[in-house]
Amino acid sequence: VRVTNAANTSQFVDLKIAVIRGTNATFDETLQFTAEGATPSWWLTATSVVVTRLAAVATFTTSNWFDEQTVLLKADPLFALPLVRSGVKVFPASEHLLSNLRGPLAVEGGVTGADRSLVNGVKLPGEKDGPLFSIATQAPESRQIAVLNIFNDSSQQDLAGVMTSTTLTGFGTAKELVFPSSNPFGEPTTVPGGISYGTISYDGSQYATDGGKTSIEVLNVLLGSGNDSLDIQGTLDPAQAVSAVGTFTYGATTITRTGPVTWRDLGFLPGQTLTVSGVTGSWTITAISADGLTLTLSASLGTVGDGVRTVAATDPAVVGSGTATGTSTGGTVTRTSGTWAADGFVAGQLVMVSGQSGTWRVVGIDGAQLTLKGATLASGTVTVTVPGPHGGLTVVHGGGNRPLVFTGTVTGGDGSLTRPDGLAWAAEGFVVGQVVQVSGESGTRTVTGFGDVTCTFPAGETGFASCGTGAVLGSPGCTAPS
Repeated sequence: VRVTNAANTSQFVDLKIAVIRGTNATFDETLQFTAEGATPSWWLTATSVVVTRLAAVATFTTSNWFDEQTVLLKADPLFALPLVRSGVKVFPASEHLLSNLRGPLAVEGGVTGADRSLVNGVKLPGEKDGPLFSIATQAPESRQIAVLNIFNDSSQQDLAGVMTSTTLTGFGTAKELVFPSSNPFGEPTTVPGGISYGTISYDGSQYATDGGKTSIEVLNVLLGSGNDSLDIQGTLDPAQAVSAVGTFTYGATTITRTGPVTWRDLGFLPGQTLTVSGVTGSWTITAISADGLTLTLSASLGTVGDGVRTVAATDPAVVGSGTATGTSTGGTVTRTSGTWAADGFVAGQLVMVSGQSGTWRVVGIDGAQLTLKGATLASGTVTVTVPGPHGGLTVVHGGGNRPLVFTGTVTGGDGSLTRPDGLAWAAEGFVVGQVVQVSGESGTRTVTGFGDVTCTFPAGETGFASCGTGAVLGSPGCTAPS
């Protein structure tokens, strides 16, 4: 860049930008230069300057436009990588194309039973961990909404795909992947093609995928601007939010699993209603052991046979009443008897308050006092409710079809148009039932059929085999303008 003294345009210096930084909101108010070029004497104090970007120029004229010009590139020996860019890889913006996925993709919206806990990193002597970043209070898994957005909106092709309750295939995605032998970590040897979002569970040694149920609650599919075709054979069918698949140890009123993943990690909580696949009845979870590996139930399980089973839990209705007091960050609700925890309230839940619009987040429970974060609560007696179980929402967004336009010379007839080139109208994308508009007419017409015409050629010449087939737009013709 060229930095020019605003008060004296004859004073300037050419410099090279090393980094753009700053302390403003967009971090771009300061230019930092490389050591290439000395600071001139007129710029030793605060000075008003004009910064102009410079660029090398290759000039071509009418007399030398065909001559090659050589552009010599050299490394900058004075460039020093700024600290803020050290180890940083900047990726350019890319198109939203599903064909960029180089293999099958599996998406899980909930916990799987695998150990995802953070562990201490391996450090060299003298290395220390930095401070941990804070994580906001999280809602229990049974109340979380997992959203999967699938983008193919940069595509301009006419593509096709198939959607089921747990997969999206086609649109240029990868085919099914089959491994020739067993996998070392217990994953299935066959991976569905495209994008799959069936519920994945892990029992400590084997992975299993449910082909009919999903842990995704909201699916958005954004298609391209071409004439896409999507065969929707199924939509989201959410699985129970809290479940575990595996081989467990069953006592008279207990169920024990092996670590390190605990029942709490999977979303199980006291007060939930529990079921076991293959066993008749339901039970209430009354307690979870200190190590999180044993559930205590409200009644005897009876005899439970060996084998892999699914243990699932559903939340009871969570409702409580008290007196609301507003604060600048939300407010508190205090009850006269009982505790909020005993009624099933836990930190992280999203709740509704009777007579007041909006939702609030539970951020604290202290016996009879419930602390909520959100809009300022209006004072008075209120009922606090945790919304019930949610379903699934599947939304398909079409990118909008390309305009279907034919421009050329045609021969008009009684409600028909004939192409002189002998090509078919259907090849352009026209179909029976479409509403079209012909230039020069104010109304529209509806395509009711196609017809053929006999092609004629100059003496000694022949045309292509299908010449004239479908070259008439009409026959019996388009409807009258409307």
